Formats: sequence, C-alpha cells, structure tokens
Amino acid sequence: MPRLWRPRAAAVSGARSVAKGKRYERQVARVLRALYPDARRRLQYQRAHGAADVHAGPLRIEVKAHNVAAPRVYRETAKKAGLDVLPAVVQPAGKGGPLLITLSLRDFVFLVIEGADL
Repeated sequence: MPRLWRPRAAAVSGARSVAKGKRYERQVARVLRALYPDARRRLQYQRAHGAADVHAGPLRIEVKAHNVAAPRVYRETAKKAGLDVLPAVVQPAGKGGPLLITLSLRDFVFLVIEGADL
C-alpha cells in the first residue's frame, strides 16, 4: 500500500520558504542602507499591525521571494502605508534574475528629486 501522507515534507518546505523570505528581506535592507542608513527589516510580530517587510527612509517595502502580481501587492501595501511614506514592492525577475522594485511614477520622481538635493 503506498504512503499517502508525509507529515515532515510540508514542515520542511514551509520552513525553507520562510527562510528564503527572510533572506530576501535582509538582502533588500542591506542594499538600501547605501541610500538610507536607517534601512532595516521589520520583525515578524510587528507585521500584525500592518508593518511592511522593510523600512528604508520614506519607503515601506513589501518583499516577495517569488513572482507575484506586483500591482495587486502594491495596492495592498499602499492601503496599509501612511500618507507620509512611499509604498513599494520588491520581487525577483524570474528564477535567479535581478530584484525589481515596483512603485508609482509620482513616488519615483519624488525619490529622484530628493536624491538630487543630497
């Protein structure tokens, strides 16, 4: 009779998924520290209050370790973000591809102008 249920496989897969997500969050925070020294990853228990994965200056970033519908995630992040912050989504461009960031054109222009003043 074949074995239909493997209790350990799901647990390992879930743990690997969580670890992968944390790695991506740490990588994004590390890269953004060049622009915003206060960039940091938010802890899991802080997300219960709608906190984004990474806070970096005015950016509130939702990090996804897999391809998702970025516009949908961006809208959800924008709803949770306050008026004085800029929501963004970071995700890889395919398997092994570079990380891409999604934010509104208005917010992008604001960041470029703010960076020119530095």
